[in-house]
Amino acid sequence: MPVIEFVAEVLELPVQALTERRALSDAQRVKFTKEIRGLKIEITHCGTMRRKYRVCNVTRRPAQTQ
Repeated sequence: MPVIEFVAEVLELPVQALTERRALSDAQRVKFTKEIRGLKIEITHCGTMRRKYRVCNVTRRPAQTQ
């Protein structure tokens, strides 16, 4: 399941609302962090190279600014 769909399921929001939105509120971020922390995710944005990571935290800042 793609992460965006997982976020939508956890926060009980339509996927469309998440794609139009800039950032999660602090309450939404905390709720999502509790659900995803410790799960293994697989990145798919590097072409054929697929790497797996275990989630340890979700930051307030978007990935573009880190």
